[in-house]
Amino acid sequence: MASHLGVAPKTVRAIARRYEEEGLEPALYEKPRPGQPRVLDAGQSQRIIAMVCSQPPDGRARWSVRLIAQEAVKRKVVPQVGRWAICGEKPGLGGGE
Repeated sequence: MASHLGVAPKTVRAIARRYEEEGLEPALYEKPRPGQPRVLDAGQSQRIIAMVCSQPPDGRARWSVRLIAQEAVKRKVVPQVGRWAICGEKPGLGGGE
């Protein structure tokens, strides 16, 4: 089953255990994890991802993390944002949903 779903066998066992012990909802949706709360809300994340999926601004060959942060502020997606918050939103840079 794990290889069919593209996950590790340990993941399948963990979900099955949560289902047995806690029911369907906890098995399907993970509990919030400890640590810093997310900097961007779902709407901001979606707008930034849509922006990055489009062509970069004129004169730029690609989107960099710094450029994404600058453009997100310029386009009023967010009032301010750090590059580390963006790393969790740009596909392939780590983090994310």
